[in-house]
Amino acid sequence: MHRLFLILWLYCLVVSVPTALANHTPNPSSVTIAGRLQSELGCAGDWDPACATTHLTYDANDAVWQGTWTVPAGSYEYKAALNDNWTENYGLHAASGGANIPLTLGADTSVKFYYDHKTHWITDNHNSIIATVPGSFQSELGCPGDWQPDCLRSWLEDADGNGIYSFSTNAIPVGSYECKVAINESWDENYGQGGTPGGANIPFAVLVPNSIVVFTYDSITHVLSITVEAPVAPPVISKAFGAANISLNGTTSLTFTITNPAANTVGLTGVAFSDNLPAGLVVATPNGLTNSCGGTATAVAGSGSVSLTEGTIATSSNCTVTVGVRGMASGNLINITGAVSSTNGGTGNTATASVNVLDLHTTKVPTLTEWGMILLTVFLGIGSVYYLRRRRSGI
Repeated sequence: MHRLFLILWLYCLVVSVPTALANHTPNPSSVTIAGRLQSELGCAGDWDPACATTHLTYDANDAVWQGTWTVPAGSYEYKAALNDNWTENYGLHAASGGANIPLTLGADTSVKFYYDHKTHWITDNHNSIIATVPGSFQSELGCPGDWQPDCLRSWLEDADGNGIYSFSTNAIPVGSYECKVAINESWDENYGQGGTPGGANIPFAVLVPNSIVVFTYDSITHVLSITVEAPVAPPVISKAFGAANISLNGTTSLTFTITNPAANTVGLTGVAFSDNLPAGLVVATPNGLTNSCGGTATAVAGSGSVSLTEGTIATSSNCTVTVGVRGMASGNLINITGAVSSTNGGTGNTATASVNVLDLHTTKVPTLTEWGMILLTVFLGIGSVYYLRRRRSGI
């Protein structure tokens, strides 16, 4: 009766919730300019995501995909297709699966195309101003040197097309610096203090490590504004199972709680973590996935992993990802997540939790040796009783 009660109690711990969302892909193996211009550039046809002729090339110094072609006069549309197919593609305003990007040329023109996988902005130097911030800090970002207008690690981007171009980073160490705005990756057109063509360098200082430096360029006035914001602490992750004990093949919940530290004055963006479940524990069917962190949470039923990408957490807030898990092997199963991280706060901690999976249906059968010991004990006990009775009887 006690065993029946325990089994019923454990099964009451089962949690069920809705289904998982699709996962976001990692850095692409290829980026194709796919559209109505491809046949003009040497492809067999248009809108072919696998045509290598219009592949962009990844520049490791710039951390941006780029390619230049002479495009005949005409009106065209295009998008960026990743990994030679349409599964992941980006269009106007960096939107996933977004609208086609128009390109109208009055004459044959050399057009350079750009794709930044960090922001998913796909553009060209005919539709957009290609503006960078060369300065005395660029080597700290990974550029080959400083004052390099052609290093796109300090590329000012305008994904929403409103004429305001921006770039932010927390990779500039404490120190005093200077910079300007350069157009089309050269010094031929550049702007200094007050938006003056060829004007004086613009000074700024970083006083605290990991401060966020935001560069904002107005393409009408040519004024570059620089703000230095307080550093952002990384997110903090904790986790807990819904029950300390579950039966073999039983289920419970696993909840990840991610917190934006109280000291932060800004929200966290690009929040991510991954968790490989220990052997003997899998995502339940149905997976019971809920996510209040935004972005994309993934937990495929029957798999051994849970992940979150592109989450956001407001100031002084936390969020949770909850999934159902099933115990497939008995024992004390210890689960440790990978480190949580965010785009603007960096890498944070890991989290640990454990659950006992109990095999309540297995009855242990004694081995031959154990049976022998049991019988020997019984015979010795009977013999002792018989001997004592004979002594008392005086036999």
